[in-house]
Amino acid sequence: MTAFTHQLAAHCESGVTASLLTHAGLQLSEPRALGIGSGLFFVQLPMDGLMGAPSTSFRSKPGNIFWKVTRRLGVPTRVQRYRDPRRAHDELLRLVDAGQLVALQTSVYFLEYLPRRFRFPFNAHNIIIYGRKNGRWLVSDPVLDQAAECDDESLSRARFAAGLLAPRGKAYWVERIPDGTASRVNEAMAAGLRETGFTMGHSPIPFFGAKAIGYLAKRCEAWPKRFAKEPQKALLLLANVVRMQEEIGTGGAGFRYLYAAFLQDVADTFGDSEYARLSERVTAIGDTWRKFAGAAARLFRGGQATPELFAPVVELLRGLSTAERTLFRELSAHGRGGRKALPAVASPT
Repeated sequence: MTAFTHQLAAHCESGVTASLLTHAGLQLSEPRALGIGSGLFFVQLPMDGLMGAPSTSFRSKPGNIFWKVTRRLGVPTRVQRYRDPRRAHDELLRLVDAGQLVALQTSVYFLEYLPRRFRFPFNAHNIIIYGRKNGRWLVSDPVLDQAAECDDESLSRARFAAGLLAPRGKAYWVERIPDGTASRVNEAMAAGLRETGFTMGHSPIPFFGAKAIGYLAKRCEAWPKRFAKEPQKALLLLANVVRMQEEIGTGGAGFRYLYAAFLQDVADTFGDSEYARLSERVTAIGDTWRKFAGAAARLFRGGQATPELFAPVVELLRGLSTAERTLFRELSAHGRGGRKALPAVASPT
């Protein structure tokens, strides 16, 4: 069994997916994992919160990146959930002792190796367990620059935390890399491009895709008036948007930079400079998302919420909605019939 090498990543699920497949024998970068897995997405639900969580999301449903990447590559996997923490512990120990790399869905709040200031109730953080030493689990957390260790109690609490997106002991791993998998990578990249181009640029539902960023702008514009007597509520809602953008797995600006790297990879792989130009535009969009976060942070510090103060961030959101919808529609059209039309996707074996 090849020794495992910890890799720092920008996002937990794309990083874990890339690490699992690379360790199993298929070299895969994190940008490719994000692109093939169609991880870039946007959701704005028509309510201020959902079960106590923000109603804004900058990414696809947790778990989808790993599922789509392995499905499109035809890689067999196992996903297990448990009701009994003791059984979950024993089976993880058995797998690790057999040399199996195992990824877990966990709650950030209970991971003892993270600094206290970084812990908050978020139940969809992905980590890899790659060994055990002196009664402690050896952990590869892709958002840390070095591997870590975790005790049994902390890991169990993290795996069985309650609340939204409760992990329920979820463990998943790659069983093997079939012969010929490498030849499917180009087709998988094409499939990821097509899906992201459609979901971001052409979604008919106003709560999904780039159109939903404009919907967020409308809601944001209304908050100062709705909460004129309680301006802190308007500021808190705006803060939650930035939190989802900058803290929950870099799903906002960070995902745009990762996706720009994926598009540059596509340009090199398919020999099509149009994807390189689109990559540059995605990078510029990521810069604008960071500008939005900075403007919103200045509002928090000011402590006031008026329509006039909110107007600049609202305009940034409207501009982002237009820019992303235009870009992903162009990406979708180019992928269907551009100068270097993407290959058709073979059926999974």
